[in-house]
Amino acid sequence: MSTRKAVISLMLLVLLAAISGCTWFTGSQTGPPLVVSASPTSGHPSVDAGGLLVTFHCTGGTGSYGLAPGDGSEGLASEEGTFTHLYAVGGTHAAIVSSGGQTKTITVKVPNQAPLVYPAFSVSKFDWMDKVVLDGRYRVHGCLNGAPVSVTGARDYDEDPLTYEWIVTGPDKDGQTVSYTIFDPQRNNITGQRTDNAIVVVFPGWTQSNPPFPFSAPQSIKPMCDTHPPPPTPVPGTGTITLTLRVYDPWGGVGEASWTKSLASGGCSSSP
Repeated sequence: MSTRKAVISLMLLVLLAAISGCTWFTGSQTGPPLVVSASPTSGHPSVDAGGLLVTFHCTGGTGSYGLAPGDGSEGLASEEGTFTHLYAVGGTHAAIVSSGGQTKTITVKVPNQAPLVYPAFSVSKFDWMDKVVLDGRYRVHGCLNGAPVSVTGARDYDEDPLTYEWIVTGPDKDGQTVSYTIFDPQRNNITGQRTDNAIVVVFPGWTQSNPPFPFSAPQSIKPMCDTHPPPPTPVPGTGTITLTLRVYDPWGGVGEASWTKSLASGGCSSSP
């Protein structure tokens, strides 16, 4: 009878330990209850820091801790109970800390607004093989009773630095759709690249690496012609040029605008 009482007492002890949180008696978890705190758990990332730096403090468990940050990066391990992790991607992340079979989840919010992008500003006609300057800076044009008439370029409500990707396609001399070469103001070929240049130059119909003629770097956006030889290839009769401006912030936010222009066959008639 005494043996039966001892078994029942042991079972009650284990049950009470599990209910009270002393789960190391059950064998499924080890150590005292895991407690985790983190600071900050919300905030816009800092450009200077490269993101949102979060510090995690852990107690309990076995004294050895693992952190899965929840942002797609590799996990971390610590014997001291303290982690720091830099969140460089916007969004809501579920950070999981584990120790001795116990886990705790901390929600980290990194709010970020993607760039707002409108078609870029240009004043030139899209003439065959002539210089066209595109301006991706944010501009509000004109006012009517206090309201803007039109908006061009890209802006970021978080005031983050932006990078730009320019894509311009249109007909070649045979009427086939091709990608035109994009140049920065220093005449570098930046086609297919992300760049911090908000102002770029394109020559409708031109697909080669170097510009068709030397051009002056645009210091401002206004009609401008450069002295150059006649276009070396025939001019197609008509066509449509498709332009895409894709804009990125440092934290994974992306905005995009696409628009079209009609290809003109005449030469530039504006004054320098």
